[in-house]
Amino acid sequence: MADGVKLGQQSVSMPTGGTSTRPATPAIGMVRYNTDSGFDCLENYTAAGWSKVAPPVPILTSISGAIYAGATSSITINGSKIGTNQGTATFSGSGIPANTTATATPTSDSAVTVTVPSGVFNNVSAGTVVTVQWTNADFGVSNGLTATASGLPTGGTIVTSGGYRYHTFTGSSNFVVPSSWAGPSTVEYLIVAGGGGGGNANANDGGASGGGGAGGMRTGSTSMSANTTYGVTVGAGASGINPTAASDPGNNGSDSSVFSITSTGGGGGGGNASATAGRPGGSGGGGNNGGNPGAGGSGTPGQGNPGGGTAGVSTTFASSGGGAGAAGTSSNASANAGGAGSNAVSTWASATSTGVSGYYAGGGGSGGASGQPAGAGGAGGGSAGGSYRNASSAATANTGGGSGAAGATSGGPGPAASGGGGSGIVIVRYTL
Repeated sequence: MADGVKLGQQSVSMPTGGTSTRPATPAIGMVRYNTDSGFDCLENYTAAGWSKVAPPVPILTSISGAIYAGATSSITINGSKIGTNQGTATFSGSGIPANTTATATPTSDSAVTVTVPSGVFNNVSAGTVVTVQWTNADFGVSNGLTATASGLPTGGTIVTSGGYRYHTFTGSSNFVVPSSWAGPSTVEYLIVAGGGGGGNANANDGGASGGGGAGGMRTGSTSMSANTTYGVTVGAGASGINPTAASDPGNNGSDSSVFSITSTGGGGGGGNASATAGRPGGSGGGGNNGGNPGAGGSGTPGQGNPGGGTAGVSTTFASSGGGAGAAGTSSNASANAGGAGSNAVSTWASATSTGVSGYYAGGGGSGGASGQPAGAGGAGGGSAGGSYRNASSAATANTGGGSGAAGATSGGPGPAASGGGGSGIVIVRYTL
């Protein structure tokens, strides 16, 4: 031993290298240091082959993602020496049962994504500090990292499906993001305004009335902030028109809004007695026809389409209201039916479990005249027009559908009423 060198300061240098540089003909008792990722430790050769002498100990540096109080989620544990084979995450904290674990296979030696077990999210409250450790496939146990459980937004009817959490509002209320929110800042929205009403019909004209336009429909994404309350307004559908001696255009629906983003209520359809145009709106109402045909109401760009127009056409047919998917159908002198409402296919896939329909904001059908059937309502809640001498029914609630127009009543027992537009709906969703 060299003078002045203590025994505890001595070391032995071992051969180093990756798995590919192991001896071609190893002998029992050989020892070397394996430098490959996933090893990074001493190994020796036994009758069973090469085995690790000192398994690598994982070193955790950060956790991304969030643990929610009351909902499942996934977190990604980042660090080194995590391994590449299946290991185990252990969770501990106030209220969490002992030995609550979840297994996962790392995507690399430096990261593993773990689904938070129900023993965690069903037993923590917003603000609970959760400690996470990782045991790799070589039984190396990491240091612990902490994450604070996040509260969840509230408001509306809540359903979790397909990786999204949906809040559906069928009436005006609030969407509340708690101060503890640690989830994503992006939220998607679907905002549908109330649908317009179809035109009325009096007993002095054989022409038909125009269908109501659908409520405006908007989809997109925006940001949301923790500790913030967002007001939600769900627009009412247009009120129906009771039978009177007059022939009146339909009423407009009311606006819907959230995150300061507004969808415009649908336009009312034209009445039958004079050259009454459809009213403008999210989607425009259909024009009437009664000897002096009316034009269709304009729609709002990005929300809906114009109603069908009858201006300049010599016919007793009327036109349907516009919808989010297409313009209303215009009357045709040789057509044997009134204009049909337009389809409004939602950009969100239909999912019964979430209450999200595949269609919203269909236009209302035109009213029927003598010998002429009424127009059909558009998919998305639009109602059909009334047949000759009959009232139309109301559009479907919480779809923003336009109402069909009343049927013509010339020579009949009296005026016919038009039904009301469908109320709107607001849905917000975000990933967990």
